This record gives sequence, C-alpha cells and structure tokens, in this order.
Amino acid sequence: MKNSLSVFLLGTLFSVSSGAAFAVDCYEESRNFVSLGEAYFDVGDPVRFSSSEKKQLRDLYKSIKGEWEGESVFTDCRGSSKAMKAYSKTYEMETEVEKGREETIRFQTDKRDGNKTAMDVAYYFDDETIFHYQRSGSTITVEEKYYQPNGSGAHLVENLISFDARGKKMSIDITSYLNGHFSSHQTISLIKK
Repeated sequence: MKNSLSVFLLGTLFSVSSGAAFAVDCYEESRNFVSLGEAYFDVGDPVRFSSSEKKQLRDLYKSIKGEWEGESVFTDCRGSSKAMKAYSKTYEMETEVEKGREETIRFQTDKRDGNKTAMDVAYYFDDETIFHYQRSGSTITVEEKYYQPNGSGAHLVENLISFDARGKKMSIDITSYLNGHFSSHQTISLIKK
C-alpha cells in the first residue's frame, strides 16, 4: 500500500459522529475519470521532476522540517450505494516532518480523537505516483494515481493534493477517489512548534 494514501485512510479507524463539514457530492466522479473514460485506468508513466522542481522541493523541505501541531478534518461517504451520506470528524494532531528518499517528504503523525491516539506515516511528493505537478507561489498541487491491492484485486487510487506552506503555517488539502469515484476529503492545518 502506498503510504501517501494512509494519511487520510486513518480517519476511518475512528467512529464518525458529526455531519459533513466539507460540502461533498458522495456520487462525484473524478474530473480525470470524466474526461479520460476507460483510459483513466491506464496509470501511465509518472512525472519526472525537473532540476528546478527538485530544488523547489528541497527548499520546501528545509522550510518545513521539524515539529508541527494542528488539526485535521476528515470527510468520507458511508451507506448503501443508493443512500450515501457524508460524515466528518476532526482530529488533533502532532506531526514531525522529515526527509524521505529523493524528493519525498515524510510526515510522521500522531492523531488524537478524545482518548484514542493513532500513529501514521505519510509520504508526499513521491515521484513514482505523481502524474501532475504544479507550483504557484507558496502552493504546490499534485495529482497522483496508483493501484492499491485489496482482497480481490486492486483499486485505482487518485489523490488531488494542494500543499501550502508559509512561514510557521502549513495546510494540506487532499481529495481522494477510488476507481474514479469520490472516496474522501481531508484538510490539515498545522502550525510550527
């Protein structure tokens, strides 16, 4: 399993008790799935970072390495295929940002929900899964796709990630699709310790 997916799947380990905080359409299809049709399932070759993009990611890592704290709001859809309903849950979190291999940045996170705590590790900017990379000011957006094994085969996972780091504040926004259909959304807001 690709670890970048685990950052938002962790939320499903906890019970969800509140209504949706993020407006979602539980039946939404990925814009890439809509535009590509069956070609969507051909993952293709990942993007290779240019030397200037590699430098951008090294500079980003230098600016965000260390300890952070904040919260995460996780939203997913549950219910029968004809009666899906969005649910959200907010978690307190502490994160340590470290260097991964090459341009990958590693996030080790402890999430708390009341008395429950869970540890998770996620990797961002993995050049083996990214098929789109763009930077505009302090915001980096990436789209990644990969196959994740399940009990009877594999799901195609697509993550649309927006990453913004400014001084002592960082936000990460992740919308995920399984086989072209909405799966979850997570917003992470962090402040450097």
